[in-house]
Amino acid sequence: MPVHGEPVDLQVLGGDWWGEYTSAQTGRTGRIHFTIDPESGLAVGEVTMIPAGPDARPFRPANETGEARNRAARPLTVRFIQVRSGDETVTGVLEPYEDPACGCVVSTTFVGRVGSDVIEGTFITHGGDGHPTTTGRWRVDRKRPERADKPRGR
Repeated sequence: MPVHGEPVDLQVLGGDWWGEYTSAQTGRTGRIHFTIDPESGLAVGEVTMIPAGPDARPFRPANETGEARNRAARPLTVRFIQVRSGDETVTGVLEPYEDPACGCVVSTTFVGRVGSDVIEGTFITHGGDGHPTTTGRWRVDRKRPERADKPRGR
């Protein structure tokens, strides 16, 4: 997916980011991973949602049908990322997914503030019939590759 922003802003976000999200409102948690290549202006990202409660069903993208719906949950794709300079923010959208609590399709948008090797922010989820608007927090840390010329500790 393309990342929208000025080249200098994309350089700030380049790398491999790992983290998690949580919603006190729903009790849900999950993992976040995305990689941004500033040279190409492309990103790959996904969120793995962990259902809350012992009887919770897995999350699935809204467009899965047939046999795909019978498989275990799969990560949801981050569909859009935009970087804004000046206020150092990142915004984005997840692909629509079916919330098993209401059986309705929902969408999640997120916004975060960029630090040197961390992005922290909030998200909001809107849904159709039977789904209240919910919110939560997220954080990712950049994992920098080890340099080959860096001395190793003994």
